[in-house]
Amino acid sequence: MCYAHMGKFHAALAQIQAAKQFAGTERDLMLQIDLAEAATRGLTAEYQTACDLYERIGARYSDLLSEDPESAQEFDERYGYALVHVERYEDAVPIFHRLLQSSPIEGEQRVRLYLGTAFAASGHWRKAQIELELATKGPDPTLAKDALARLSTFSRTQ
Repeated sequence: MCYAHMGKFHAALAQIQAAKQFAGTERDLMLQIDLAEAATRGLTAEYQTACDLYERIGARYSDLLSEDPESAQEFDERYGYALVHVERYEDAVPIFHRLLQSSPIEGEQRVRLYLGTAFAASGHWRKAQIELELATKGPDPTLAKDALARLSTFSRTQ
């Protein structure tokens, strides 16, 4: 993931493939490797591929995800974001609701931004407005600005 965050996506994917060879049949390691691959695909805007990977992860590792709340939260967040990018808004909404109902999450502002976007795209204007307004009040100024921009666009189109 370090390579991916530095924008060196080919190197990241090469490391992921190498890690798969070393991990073999160790399911707990393979879960982390598969999560890294799906996240990297999301960072390279390969959102459909990321969604496909997340769906496979959910099916293959549901038992491990239920035992590891941190990995489950990461899985839900990233899968929800990918779903919004491929315009599967109705599928993303329950994931975001589940995240917001869980223990405090570090990425709450981003989750609310994406939830508001999903609500707006699926015609739930009032719910979208509530979530986007909450996102404007979060600590990250870039996310707050994005939420405000979406709110102003939303206000003009309503």
